[in-house]
Amino acid sequence: MATASKGVLKLGGKSARMLSHRFLGVYANDAALKAIAYADRPDNSIAMTETGGLWRFDKDSSAAAGPSVLVPTAGDGRWVATAGGGSGATVKSVT
Repeated sequence: MATASKGVLKLGGKSARMLSHRFLGVYANDAALKAIAYADRPDNSIAMTETGGLWRFDKDSSAAAGPSVLVPTAGDGRWVATAGGGSGATVKSVT
């Protein structure tokens, strides 16, 4: 059993490290997310907002702003809502 757990931890550790390089953090709202400097938002970064949005940064996107697309304050690219995310999304707690 210990060997299986150790193997899972190794895989989980690698996955966690990969994700942590892409996860920028949790921001207060959409305005705070849009204000992240271009140099601080690498392509395919993931970020969340406290208002419930889950977003992925697409450096090549030029889509129009809307509930599922945020235009950064400065620089190119767009924040694109991931499945279940976006402006106005709600976070439900499970008890």
